[in-house]
Amino acid sequence: MGSAGLQEDADALYVKADAFFSRGKYAEAFALSMLAANAGHPAACSLVGVCYANGFGTDKDVPTAQIFFEKAASGGLPRGRRNFAIALMDPSCGPPDYRKAVEQLTYAIELGDERSFGILARLYMDGIGVEKGLGKAVGLLRRGADARDPQALYDLSECYRTGVGVHEAASMKEVPVIYKAVKSLTKRYGRKFTPDGVLLGTLGEVLAEEKYDLKLLSPKTKDFDATDCRGRKVQIRCNQRNTTPIKKGATKGVFLALKLLPDGSIKEIFNGPASAVHQLTVGRKADSAGFVELSHDKLRKLMESVPESKMIPLRRRPQ
Repeated sequence: MGSAGLQEDADALYVKADAFFSRGKYAEAFALSMLAANAGHPAACSLVGVCYANGFGTDKDVPTAQIFFEKAASGGLPRGRRNFAIALMDPSCGPPDYRKAVEQLTYAIELGDERSFGILARLYMDGIGVEKGLGKAVGLLRRGADARDPQALYDLSECYRTGVGVHEAASMKEVPVIYKAVKSLTKRYGRKFTPDGVLLGTLGEVLAEEKYDLKLLSPKTKDFDATDCRGRKVQIRCNQRNTTPIKKGATKGVFLALKLLPDGSIKEIFNGPASAVHQLTVGRKADSAGFVELSHDKLRKLMESVPESKMIPLRRRPQ
């Protein structure tokens, strides 16, 4: 059989192996991908590496996984180079070779591997295997965010939250990208990928700093998220719902309730003394975490009685 025939057989074996793998039939996937890998099929080599790295259909063997990832990388497979880079940084394969990992990730990006942006960005962020460069790291994260890589999107939001590698007044144009990614994932898999938890809270805090004259505190600061231009402590709450959780007994400082919109903007729900908001929780039963949910309608109604001097001023922009 000629080389063309062998390639066709390898292609067919890999397609079957990939189908078995996607259905969780790892033993069958491993056996078929090994046959295709022995015929020099790059994608099959990568799949064999994944099986060895995770113990899918075979005993876990990270050093052997590295060998097959290297074969996939040598065959020009973008994700093969990424997986090879990850293996090169794994101590179980021997002393980590971070410089070579950086080279492989750089090649993978040149070949179009979108998931390599976030990994390479972290190496630049920490100066591992490459000269430390926060600007370079953020640039890679932005490219990864544009490609809708979830890890890059999250890491970029953390950069804006902490101010690492970015200017404090930087635009949050990446927020709509997150919602586009959510819409794309929902359409593809038929499940909701609603941004929530830490990611949503972080985005809200960063956007609040953009809009209002305040400065974010360290994420480790207890009870408060920022201080405003008048030196007052600020609690920031941001979500996508029509209610906001209020900590029972929290009466100090200024309370800022926001709603994050899909276009990346924020809608002000309440801006005023936390003590005033606390009055709405009196007589209400808190949940197990000590929070009371208040509707945005009630908070907006309460804000009508808040004098401007008690609010956080908007940030003044250069003319």
